[in-house]
Amino acid sequence: MLKKNKGFSLVELMIGLAMLSILAGLFAPYGKQWYKGYSLTNGVNLIKSAVQLAKMTSTKNGISVVVQFTQGVKDNGTYCVFVDDGGGIPANAENGTWQDGEQVFRRGTMPNRIEIYLAEFDSVVGTNDNIMSTMFGPMGLPVGGAGGAPVYYSGQVYVCHEEDLLAGGKGNFKRINIGPSGTIRIERSDSPQTEAAGGYWHE
Repeated sequence: MLKKNKGFSLVELMIGLAMLSILAGLFAPYGKQWYKGYSLTNGVNLIKSAVQLAKMTSTKNGISVVVQFTQGVKDNGTYCVFVDDGGGIPANAENGTWQDGEQVFRRGTMPNRIEIYLAEFDSVVGTNDNIMSTMFGPMGLPVGGAGGAPVYYSGQVYVCHEEDLLAGGKGNFKRINIGPSGTIRIERSDSPQTEAAGGYWHE
């Protein structure tokens, strides 16, 4: 005779749910850290892709293409890739700022809670004027300026999860370093500070 399957008792179900709850509590912090790291990497890749697009488009079409950034703490930060031709107004051409009428190739916002907390670019090699855009000329180099000597827009974009920045302590911070030759390098640090403020960054 076959035995009747009685299934799980109420006590067994309660014990199983309790064990699942304990396991979820143990692994929740690791899951949160993984998601923070994933979101940060996604944000860094968005910026890197935007810079690569500007570099490729400028070389292919022989035009000046800019990537302009906005900073934002608890407001993410944005990026915009566009042709810096003034939108029909020559006086506004190659000024590093998007104007009505200028063609936009890509525009985006950082992932949720991922911040561009600093974007600074040099207008002349060896100086830092805290310009928030980088311009790629027809040769694919971060160089612009209407006539005269070339003006280089090398610099860095600093990115992190808002929790790490607001905590004010150690965390996972990354930056996209764009050199005068157009090279793109991803660096990291456990501190939000720049080298000038005592921070240490490495690949």
